[in-house]
Amino acid sequence: LYTFIVDTVAPTVAINSVQPVDTLTRSNSIVISFSSSEIGTFVCQLDGGSFVACMSPINYSSLPDGAHQFAVQSVDEVGHTSNPAVYSWVIDTVAPTVTVTSSVPAGAVTLINSATFGLAANESNSSFVCQLDGLGYQVCSSPITYSGLSDGTHQFDVKAVDAAGNMSAPSSISWT
Repeated sequence: LYTFIVDTVAPTVAINSVQPVDTLTRSNSIVISFSSSEIGTFVCQLDGGSFVACMSPINYSSLPDGAHQFAVQSVDEVGHTSNPAVYSWVIDTVAPTVTVTSSVPAGAVTLINSATFGLAANESNSSFVCQLDGLGYQVCSSPITYSGLSDGTHQFDVKAVDAAGNMSAPSSISWT
């Protein structure tokens, strides 16, 4: 008596979890968990390289900034290979730069008790946080106007925050 199983169907593979969960991240490492619909082995590919044997979860570290793509396939016991499951993400660890595009001239003495500042960042989709006279940073947008300012020296500081959460060094303007 012989018992055998006929298997003509390839397995399916799924990516179950990814840490960190954001597809745009400041983390240069990632942990990816995956599973198959059948018993077998896995092969993984990172950034278009060769598929190599792997196990779930897989951990990649020290990855460079930029776009990345992970693919995994399941190979069942008779050699059928699944279609790949793919996950793509972008690593951004570089802070933007911020520029004050229009303002009271630095170091100026003025009779006007208001100031308006135009803001720009070198990365699209950046936001800004501003503070006046060291009173704490708050979310702001360009242009920002302060009015009813008292006599004396004032300092405006602004930082840009990119979509990945990287924060620039401050740009500052002081005037009297």
